[in-house]
Amino acid sequence: RELSRALSLRRDIKSMYERLQTKLLSAQGVAKTHGTGRSAKEALAWGMDYVGSGANYNGLCLGFVDDAYDPPSGRVGTAIAQWYRAKAAGLAHPGDRNPPVGAQVFWWSGNPARHVALYAGGGMVLTTGAEGGRVGLVTMQHLDSYGPYLGWAEAYYG
Repeated sequence: RELSRALSLRRDIKSMYERLQTKLLSAQGVAKTHGTGRSAKEALAWGMDYVGSGANYNGLCLGFVDDAYDPPSGRVGTAIAQWYRAKAAGLAHPGDRNPPVGAQVFWWSGNPARHVALYAGGGMVLTTGAEGGRVGLVTMQHLDSYGPYLGWAEAYYG
């Protein structure tokens, strides 16, 4: 019974998200991608399938984001390395709290690898390590508790 209720809630959240997504995409735009197997919109849709599950990604934020974009090559080992690579390519927007949908958003967390998530629009991010170590939608302000916000970047796997 508890599982059925949880699955129903997950479906309701996903349905609500999908209805709002069209409005968010037109209002905020969609991030560009470089060297990825999926567009930003496709990456976000892939990630949304993990909301309420995906505990196998707990502690593996970059692995989740990389898998969402499905790059054929060019993965790096840490979130901070991904940030610096995008920054060096001129694709990072330090401190900008208005990312387009599907952008990679970064925080200087207490973890030496730092933290990356996907911007879902409307101030929400799709992240690992949400409630119970699962993938979830949280506010950007919630992730500010991880550490200082670095900014956002287009997905870059060059």
